[in-house]
Order: sequence, then C-alpha cells, then structure tokens
Amino acid sequence: MNSNLSMDISPAGTIYIGKSTGGIWWTQNNGQSWNFNPIHVAPHSGSWASIILTKVSPAGHIYVNSYVSFNGGSTFNPIQIGNPAKLPADYAFNANFVYAATNSGVFYSENNGSTWTNISGNPATLNVTTLMFDNNVLIAGINGSGVYKTSNNGTTWEPINNGITDFSISKVYRDELNNYYAGTNDGKVFKSVNAGTSWTLIYSSEAGNAITSISTDAGIIYLSTRNYGVLKSTDNGIVWNEKNINLHIPILNTLAFSNTGEIYSGSYQGFNYSPDLGASWQTRNSGLPSRIIYSVYKTSGGKLLAGVYNLGLYSSSDNGMNWVPVSNGISSGAQIKSIKSSPNGFLFAANIPPVFSDTMELYRSSDNGLNWIKVFQPQTTGMDQFTIDADGNLFIAGTNSMFESSILVSTDNGTTWNETVLEEFFMFQNFTSSGKNLYLTFSNNIFYSSDFGLNWNQIPNGSWTTSGFSAISINTAGHIFASIGNEIYVTTDMGLPGH
Repeated sequence: MNSNLSMDISPAGTIYIGKSTGGIWWTQNNGQSWNFNPIHVAPHSGSWASIILTKVSPAGHIYVNSYVSFNGGSTFNPIQIGNPAKLPADYAFNANFVYAATNSGVFYSENNGSTWTNISGNPATLNVTTLMFDNNVLIAGINGSGVYKTSNNGTTWEPINNGITDFSISKVYRDELNNYYAGTNDGKVFKSVNAGTSWTLIYSSEAGNAITSISTDAGIIYLSTRNYGVLKSTDNGIVWNEKNINLHIPILNTLAFSNTGEIYSGSYQGFNYSPDLGASWQTRNSGLPSRIIYSVYKTSGGKLLAGVYNLGLYSSSDNGMNWVPVSNGISSGAQIKSIKSSPNGFLFAANIPPVFSDTMELYRSSDNGLNWIKVFQPQTTGMDQFTIDADGNLFIAGTNSMFESSILVSTDNGTTWNETVLEEFFMFQNFTSSGKNLYLTFSNNIFYSSDFGLNWNQIPNGSWTTSGFSAISINTAGHIFASIGNEIYVTTDMGLPGH
C-alpha cells in the first residue's frame, strides 16, 4: 500500500505532483508550502482514479496519465495512444512532437495528443518506461535493459550504460546544465556529466523504493520516491532531505493506541507517533533498517513492537525514539503484519506473506516479545489477517486460493481451529476486533459481528468519498478509526447519523 508520486516542473518553476490516490499538488516556493487540486482522472482503462504520470510540456500543457490539460489543470481531455489503447509510462517533448513511452514501444503525436503514431525502429526490448530529449537525440529508459539513445528518430538505437549497475530504469532526466540522470525501480539514481558516456551513482536506497520522477531547479535536485515521498539535494546528491511539509504523503498500514491518548502508526515512511490523539505527529525511525512498517503494538510493559518489511520484529523502550531487533524464533525474512495480545498473557505475531505466495505463520510469546514459538500455519494461502477478542479467542481471516473468504477461530490459544465461511464478504479489506465484536471493511463500508462472524451488521457510512481502507482500529473507549488513503476518520458513536 504505497502512495506513488509523479512530479514535474513547469517553465515558470511551479512543481506539480500527481498522487496515486488522486489529485494534483503544486508548490511555487520549492516545497515550503503546497496547494491541492482534487482532480480525479483515471488510466485510459478507467479502472482507478489514480495519477501515476504527470509531465508538463514547454508550452505549459499538463499531461496526466492518458489525459492532457491546456489550462493549468482546470480541465482535462482524454487521449488515446495506439489501438488498442496503451497506458503511457512517460512523455517527452521537442519543438514539434509529443512522444509517449509504453510497454509496446515509443509513440509520437504531431497535434498535442489528438492522434498517435508508433515510432519506427523501436528498441529490441519494447517495455519503454521513460523518455527525454537532448536537442535532437531521444533518450529512452527500458526496464531491464538500461538506457538507450537514437539520433535518427528511432531507426537505430545505441545502449549508453557504462557505470549503470541497475538496469530496471524507471526515469531519465536532463537538467539545465545538460547533466543526465537515470532512476531505477530498485531505488538508485545515476548521473552522467558527459551525455551518457559514463554514469556515477548519486543515490541508493532499498529495493522496491522506485524513483518515480527526477527534476532540478536552480541546481537543486528533486526526487519523488515510492516509499519516502519527495527528496531534495542541494549538494549534487551527497545529502538528501525530505520535502513533504503539509503534503501528508504516507498511506498508513497500521494504527495502535495507548490508554493515555497516544497514537502509534506504521506507514511506508516509517514509524509515526502522536502524543495528542492525532493533532500532531512525529516521525521516529532511528535504528529501523527499513521505513516500511506493517504493524505496531505497545506491550503491557510499555515497550513498542513494530513489524518491519522482510525483517521481522523491532522493539523500542522509549516510544519509538530508538529501535532494536527482537525476532528470536521467528522465520528469517518474516513480514509481521499483525501483533496482538490476549487476556491470557500471551503475545501473538502473524507472519503474513504476499497474498497467494505462501501460507501465513502465527507465533506466540510468553515473555513480552523476547522469544517466539510458531503455534499455527493454515494449510491454504490467502489467510492474511489476524485478531484477538476480549475473551482471548483467536481469529485468522482472508480469502483462500479457491477465492473463498472465511474466518478461522481458536478458543485454546491456537491449538485447534474451526472455520466460518463468509459468503457475503468476498475479498474483504480489513479485519480486527474490539471487546467481543469483530469488525471488517467491505465495499466502502464497515461491518461488525458479535457472534464469531456468523452474523454481521453495517455501521453507517462516514463522510469519505473514495473507497479503499488501508487500516481500521478501535481504541479502548470504543472509538473507531478508519484510514482511507492519507486521511483518518473517527466515529465515537458507531457512525450513527448526525454525528
């Protein structure tokens, strides 16, 4: 659950950012403050209102996915690239044409996107992800093959990869000093000062932190990244700083609460702490080797536990200021996406791999998370959510490999299990408990059950306008918190109308 970004800078210096959750952000003061235009345009297939591509032409035209705006983003017109339509991965512009990168090669338009022609002599690998121009030389980044160039409109192509060690190219860019930049899907940026003859690594992070755009302005380098939002460097890539003020980029993966009004959250930008029920937030990542946090839990002893991407569990004894690994007994590379305590004095941690790739593992600890033993592993994949009710009953839920949604219930700390099929909630989104009630989200609504999932009641809908819950949680007072995209909604009265 990431919030991917796309970014470009207009001829007037305005920075535009499109978000995968919809809408355009822009700043006219290098990121000190941001404005928002809640436009929602979909890919040409019409599947999601998700902005995955934003490019501004020299004439100021804004190209967003398969749409173009000629009036600064007030309105957008659809465009179709190829037949059947291809979703563009990037755009590039010269004096006469607009060029589009697609997984079927490069296309160009002579009329600002009204009609498109497939360029002759495409590279042998057609999955073109990114384009740029250097005078009359067209540069193409190809996922898996590196960077290529053509000076004859695509009749022949030449690889320019000397010094590039990661060929999963996601973006290429040329700055005002004619330096080239190449970003990759595995979190690297290379720079060339000699038109691609050789390259030097200037930024590196973990695999999966794709570089979604590169821009420069007055010598400042800006990157937008899948996991960390917008990064800025003023010293040619030696030091990078986040520039996400008021942008609210993280999509939350998990929420947890203390009994003194504190909220803890994990996101794709790390661990976040609020001392005042969400009025203000602090990011605390010291000691965490990855900023992808799947789960957060505060133990009865006051320690925090966090499930970290592919690295098991980490613990903090100072409210997240510092973190150390605590995964004794847990499989290497575990993705702990749920941590719960039972009234019987046990902690439980669920290792939940990607859906249908492997079966989950449930671990139990009797010493506040210092040591763990595996107590259960379902026989089918897709069972990917876990919770415990107030009586200590354990619940594992999900959609199995036969596309059947169900709940597994254990009343003896994980020794034996019984199954309840959820025929009306195919592919539900989130699953949790509070008191003796179970809660799940399905089709943009929240439901609860007080009888082990046999019967369900709908909670009245909130004021959200988009679907897709990334997390729900209930605090000790019974307040329901729902995270949708980068916004949090709360109800203190079970969502009753008028409140």
